[in-house]
This record gives sequence, C-alpha cells and structure tokens, in this order.
Amino acid sequence: MIDKRKIIKVDVYSFKNGLIVSSETFNVMPVDHKDELFSVMIKSANIPEIPKNTPVEVVFYYINGDRVKYNTKIDVCTEFQLNVTVGTASTVLEERRRFYKLATDLDASISIMTRGEEDTVFDTPVSAKIKNINIGGVFLECAYDFRAGDIIVLSFNAFGTELDLSSKILRIQKTDNKVEGYGCQFIKLKNREEEILARYINNVQRESLDIIKNILNTR
Repeated sequence: MIDKRKIIKVDVYSFKNGLIVSSETFNVMPVDHKDELFSVMIKSANIPEIPKNTPVEVVFYYINGDRVKYNTKIDVCTEFQLNVTVGTASTVLEERRRFYKLATDLDASISIMTRGEEDTVFDTPVSAKIKNINIGGVFLECAYDFRAGDIIVLSFNAFGTELDLSSKILRIQKTDNKVEGYGCQFIKLKNREEEILARYINNVQRESLDIIKNILNTR
C-alpha cells in the first residue's frame, strides 16, 4: 500500500540512462479499487525523452527516511512529465532513518515553557541555536536554565516556513558541570509539520552533497 501523504520525493532511474528525473512535484493515484496498482505522474523541467515501455526503477522517499523501490516501465515521457504504473511488489532500499541527526546552526526562539502545572510566557522569547535536528527532535543551545521534563514551544524557520513546535526537554548535556545544551523531543507533530521537517532535512542533505561534489569536481 502506497501512502502518498508520506512521500516527499520521487526518483526515476533507467538502466541505460541513469537518473531520469528527481522531483518533489508528483501525484500518486490508485488505478483499481483494490489498491494493487498506482499511477504515478511526475512533473519537472527538462526531462529527457525516454521511449515508452523502457524499463525503469521508481524510488519513493518517505518522511521517515525509508526509500522504497518499484520496478516498472514508462507509460508516458515528455519534457515536463513522466508517467509510470507501479504495483504492490517493492524493495526497501534503506532502513528507517527517523532519528538521523543533521548538523545545523538554525536560529530559534522559545516563547512558552510549561514546568509541571505552571505555564511561563516569556515577555521576550528566549534565544536559542539548533545544533542538530531530525524528525524526532533537536539538540538545543541556549542560556536559559531548563530542566528535564520541561515542555517548550520552539520556533524556527525552515526554508521560509515558520514552525512553532511543542518539544520536551529529555536530557541536559553537561561538561564539567557546565550546560552545553538540551536534547529535545518533538511532541504531537502534525502531518504538515512532519512533512516540512522531512523536506527541510532532505533539502539540506542534498545541498551539502552538491557542495561536496562541486569541490571534488574543481580539484
């Protein structure tokens, strides 16, 4: 069963041409009422024209980090759209990476803290830095004295989208009794928030790989 709400990107490869298209713009629709066949319409610019019935591999990237591959053939391929039909037979290419940590240096702020039964609304939001992030949570640096178990509202910008996420302080990292930061877990994430986080992490990883490739190509 394909859950299109959880897919963030689709890649299509052919054995002869390699990567044909990689896109975050696509539509997945069931072809029959048994959900045994799905039509996948992928949109992008400058898609190479590959003949109909060319064998291809379609790889779905899921929010939780799974990569699931389907073997099929091209139905339609134009400069701006590629259509395939996939069935239920698939291969998981990568184990779940839900808690993969991505190093970052995001500016963030904390507007509300709940400690026990008491809520604190900060007149001036507490400034913080997100040092690593994943779908499950963040490692946070800030000057405020939080305690394990505190619930905070963490605000930051992920590629132009402002997120306000409820987070729980799980651990306090110290060195020589000096607080270095706080390990936080996101709680009650909405599907939209989870999708934005996944796309942000995926895009930053891709940008980092592109930078590395450019450096290697200039040597």
